[in-house]
Amino acid sequence: MQNRRAILTALIAVPLTGPLCAGQPHLDAALLDLGRRFDAAVAAHKAHVRAYFAADEAHTQALQAAKSAGRFKGLDAEAYAALHSQLIEPFNAALERDDELHDACGKLGEQIIAIQPKTLDGIAVLARVCQFESRQAWEAPKSREYDEDVLVALVDGILAVAATA
Repeated sequence: MQNRRAILTALIAVPLTGPLCAGQPHLDAALLDLGRRFDAAVAAHKAHVRAYFAADEAHTQALQAAKSAGRFKGLDAEAYAALHSQLIEPFNAALERDDELHDACGKLGEQIIAIQPKTLDGIAVLARVCQFESRQAWEAPKSREYDEDVLVALVDGILAVAATA
């Protein structure tokens, strides 16, 4: 009786973590693949954030140095704009790259929330998307609708897996 209970308990737990039988693909294989790609995109974004802030600081310092040295004095509007553009260019490049990396995370996140997870592993992927999006709170409110979609997908996934357990 105890062996039977242990076997039944093990069989119930399997869908939460992997394939039902050895050699079968994971129930959330597609979601896990997207999750790996999402994790790599988030890591690239996090690595670039340091460069972004460094470029912002360098721009601020260059602008202050130019103002202190009087480089802006006496310039007509066109020359002023050209000098400012020259000083801000490295920051703009870093900002553009940051946007590209963040967009890559967002596109993968959108693909992830479109898939209903079948296992705890799949829910973990959704949770990482939710975590990433919640850390982007400093962004414009336009992302709130997407944040709600991520949270709804996470809760739906938890409920769906709990219903099969």
